[in-house]
Amino acid sequence: MKYTLARPAYSLHSTYTTVSRIGLNWDGTGGTSYVIQHSYGSAILPSGFTTIESNYPKESWTNTGLPAASTNWYRVMSYNGDNIPALKWVTNGPVITKASGFEVSRGEKNPANKNIGKNDLDVSILQIKVIAGIEEGIVITTMTLKAAGEPGDDQADIADIKLYKDVNKNGTNDGVDLLATTGNNKYTVDNGVKGLSLVTANTVSAGGSNYYLVCYSFSG
Repeated sequence: MKYTLARPAYSLHSTYTTVSRIGLNWDGTGGTSYVIQHSYGSAILPSGFTTIESNYPKESWTNTGLPAASTNWYRVMSYNGDNIPALKWVTNGPVITKASGFEVSRGEKNPANKNIGKNDLDVSILQIKVIAGIEEGIVITTMTLKAAGEPGDDQADIADIKLYKDVNKNGTNDGVDLLATTGNNKYTVDNGVKGLSLVTANTVSAGGSNYYLVCYSFSG
């Protein structure tokens, strides 16, 4: 089998930036897979590239876990189906993450899929990570959840929703975590939306992050 020789990727550019993420996109021009490298650096030069993805099959990628207001450089190498590289790297930079604002994402220790019984209580469903930029902290007073997915009926099957501050950041409701909501909280319709009021305002300090656990108790 013969493959088209991979030409160097071109038009490597950032599609978006947040306080901790950078989205990348490029045109592959016949590449079968790609190596992506990253470097911190100055506004003029990178400081030294390291490989962050190998044998990557797509032409878009998101770099996560970056420091706020960091200066980042990227380069991409195309490979053909015989794993032969193109003649040169394509480089883009600098790309700077945002210094202010906040970002909400799934936590690194998000609970794995599991079998759940009809009467199981306080089951960890989702770990949420909230990151603040380096210029100012943020205060969280409410958090809104949107249910989705089939089969099942969120109104009938979920008896209570609780939000915990995941103190040890392990994605498990293990008795160490702090209950952040009070009362009985339920979805009023299937695939509904529920706003949760926090018992006390939670502060995410500038440049810091807080982790939370969404826990469901299920109806019998």
